[in-house]
Amino acid sequence: YGDSPIRTNPAQLSLFALHDFHGQDIRMEKAYSIINEYDKQDYFGNNKFFDTNKPIDKLKLASGDMFLGENKKELAVVNEFLNIAGILANAVGNHECDNNIDEFAEIVKSRNYKFLATNMHPDKDSAMNDVLSKSFIVESNGNKYGIIGLAPIDIEAHMKRPHEVKAFNVSDLDDTVEDLQKDISKMKNQGVNKIILISHLGLENEQFIAQNVSDVDVILGGHTHNLLKEVKEGENLFRSPKGEPVLIMQVGRDGEHVGIPNLKFNELGQITD
Repeated sequence: YGDSPIRTNPAQLSLFALHDFHGQDIRMEKAYSIINEYDKQDYFGNNKFFDTNKPIDKLKLASGDMFLGENKKELAVVNEFLNIAGILANAVGNHECDNNIDEFAEIVKSRNYKFLATNMHPDKDSAMNDVLSKSFIVESNGNKYGIIGLAPIDIEAHMKRPHEVKAFNVSDLDDTVEDLQKDISKMKNQGVNKIILISHLGLENEQFIAQNVSDVDVILGGHTHNLLKEVKEGENLFRSPKGEPVLIMQVGRDGEHVGIPNLKFNELGQITD
């Protein structure tokens, strides 16, 4: 495909976004009841945004720090929540790394979702390799979406076990941009023109990515616990180097809110609504 535009069918997408629950099981119960309603409906709410005569794709994603601490039972509860909620992937946040990684890998062995961080390059003997994926492509109603994860570049500053995290080798911001561009190129070569980041970089870095990396459409963010209630140009709506709109979403912390952005894409994979 090179730099020539990839044309696909226009698509309608409803995302369900979670992040920074910090292991709070009561908030997970509340979120699970909302997810049940979300799953039952063609689209969430009674707006007239979607053309209900056409398919509506639905993807559920988490942007990291869903877990917290070292209590094995509590970590197992979070793993079970992500499984039963049908979350497709969770970004690796700093709190996903609170526990000894060998123990954590064992706790989440039963997961049905992916842990994503394309900017994490663990040492060969690290158990993080048993947990980690970089990205994947999901198809819904014939529409392909690329999902890429990003771990926080300041992960060592937020860690109980900084010596262990050194072995995870998280890229700095410049190298994270390179990691991201490699994944995006691979996806474009497979005919994908709609790309969603699940990011635990924090808002300032997510704003940088939105303005400096082409072909990203949506950044479901986290780490800095911002509550972005509206779409505002220059805060959470930016233009990529190619001039395409990029939406950033963060919904606070501790499961107080969930995000349900409803989007329409044109045949070039650009957000139109």
